[in-house]
Amino acid sequence: MSEVLMVVQVALASLLAWTCFCRLALTSARTLREIRWSIWFLGTVAGLVLGAPLLPLLDAAFTWPPGTTPAAIWLLLLLAIVMVQVSTSRHWRHGTPPSFRKEG
Repeated sequence: MSEVLMVVQVALASLLAWTCFCRLALTSARTLREIRWSIWFLGTVAGLVLGAPLLPLLDAAFTWPPGTTPAAIWLLLLLAIVMVQVSTSRHWRHGTPPSFRKEG
């Protein structure tokens, strides 16, 4: 069962990192800094979630068992998600922005 979960973790972390990359590629200096930074942090942590199970195989300094991801990394992922939510929430303060609404 752990192999299946590892495959799911790798797939979802890869997808999250890719979507953050795509979103950052569409930002510019006109994009609010807090939003750029929160998306960058989320993508970085997604990369860490992706690589964490392999890090102990590469260097003994990583003390967790190979094939696992420490709770601290999962907490970083939660923090990154909260950062994105908080940094974007101020634009939803007065309702859903027009670009997120269905037409009709």
